[in-house]
Amino acid sequence: MITNDKDYAAGFRDGEQSEQELRSAALRLVELQKVARKTQNKNLRNQARIFVGEWLEVYSKLRWKEEGNSTVEKMAQGIAKNWESIIGLLIVELQRQMFESNRELEEELNKGNSTEKESVTIKSPIQFELLLEKLRAISQSPYQIDSVKKYIRRSKPPHLIAGRPRKK
Repeated sequence: MITNDKDYAAGFRDGEQSEQELRSAALRLVELQKVARKTQNKNLRNQARIFVGEWLEVYSKLRWKEEGNSTVEKMAQGIAKNWESIIGLLIVELQRQMFESNRELEEELNKGNSTEKESVTIKSPIQFELLLEKLRAISQSPYQIDSVKKYIRRSKPPHLIAGRPRKK
């Protein structure tokens, strides 16, 4: 009977120690997941900002061609006023490009398949959907007019830039 009590106590201590190790491992895993989500969120936010910046440059280049006598200030106010629809155009363009690339890849993969059941379909990656969510969030809160001006100035045609031409 005494040996059973000792064995039981030793087994109980081992069980408690194993439980503590499992809890600490679970805490470390949760922390690592938090860090990974934070990094992913930061990368998505940066990627969304890059897309917005590039889109604003493209959009303002088109606007310069349409309105030759516009000023940076007027264009920035117009973009800020129509911010949600302009970012909506970016979202639609990204979706179109993703759909087109998926379609081309599916066609390439399905060249040898003769039946519909064997055909390969490709879904948009989760990262792409998260990126679209970030862009939708950005569309809800417009950039400041001064931030928009920065992108407009980059796209300004050389013949509209005042002063001496820049050296190359």
